[in-house]
Amino acid sequence: MDRARSLALIERAAAFEVTGGVTVNDLVNGCALFDVVDGEGRAVAAFALRVDQFEAGRQLSVTAAGGEGDNGATEAMAAWCERQAGEHIGARVLTCQTRRRGLVRRLERQGYRVTGYVLSKEI
Repeated sequence: MDRARSLALIERAAAFEVTGGVTVNDLVNGCALFDVVDGEGRAVAAFALRVDQFEAGRQLSVTAAGGEGDNGATEAMAAWCERQAGEHIGARVLTCQTRRRGLVRRLERQGYRVTGYVLSKEI
């Protein structure tokens, strides 16, 4: 994995960042980076994962993700994360935040549901 290439792919989603204007480096700090590769072995998307431990169990969070166009990377990433969460990490929940309505619809078709809203106000 080429970290610079992964960050460049994630940067493509910066326009949709929801956490109050932090940088991509802020979003991936303390996370593991992963690439989604196409059939030709090319990285077409990348994402950052963080594991949080709570009293109720572990939670796996996608803190940042981005890629090149609509290439099925969302579905591939979600499926891979779900396998990792259950088989290797012991996480009970996989979460992400987005302000892209289309991404919400795509993830809902895969069984995800909206569990809250993130509100912000510039002060």
